[in-house]
Parts: sequence; C-alpha cells; structure tokens
Amino acid sequence: MNTPNMLSLSSVNEKPRAPAKVDVEPTKQERRTLDAYIQRGKTERFSLVLNVTPGLAAAMLVHNIGNRPITEKQVAKHVDRLKRGEFILHHHGISFANTGALNDGQHRLTAIARSGVSGQLQ
Repeated sequence: MNTPNMLSLSSVNEKPRAPAKVDVEPTKQERRTLDAYIQRGKTERFSLVLNVTPGLAAAMLVHNIGNRPITEKQVAKHVDRLKRGEFILHHHGISFANTGALNDGQHRLTAIARSGVSGQLQ
C-alpha cells in the first residue's frame, strides 16, 4: 500500500534522471539568484511570484531529480501557450524541497527553457 510518505521516500531514493533537453544556459546572475532561493529554502518556507526566464528555468531544471519522465505532449502544450501569450499565473507553481530538489513544475520549466519565452510562476 502506498502512503504519501512512502511515495515521497521512494522519489528521494530514485536515481537522478538526465535533465530535460534544453538549449539555453543560465547566466551567472540567474544561477546566483536560484542558489540564494535554494539556500533560503533550507531554513524557511516561502512563496513568491517570479518572472522565470529561459535561463533561470534551465538552472532550475538541473535540480530535477527523482521526478517522473518528461511528457513531451505536455511540454508542447505549455510552449504553445507561452508563444501565444496565454501562459498565465495560477495556483500550479513550482516547488523545491529543502534539499534543493525540484518537486513540482518540470513541464512548465522545460517549456519556458525550450520556448525562449519567460513566464510568471509562483
């Protein structure tokens, strides 16, 4: 029987997957920004709304370990929304564990990195 604790433990113990293929590199500033957020997350819970650039999305995806495989169809839907200007801020944000691992948002971040279009995420 799978309980929430068992599911989260199994995802932590999985071997890291290769990050989603993206052709953008984060800037030094984007890496510093993400590093600061990850360090802050080790000592407190916090939430903010960010304009996530393709480079920042790529930096975040480096921390995508233990998640399910990327579904290309879902990424394509997000890319289309981004390019049409219909990618809106809503309650489905991104989240990181206090270890720095990406917990939620891999498809949205992959779409931002691949499309070259920034998007607001919580």
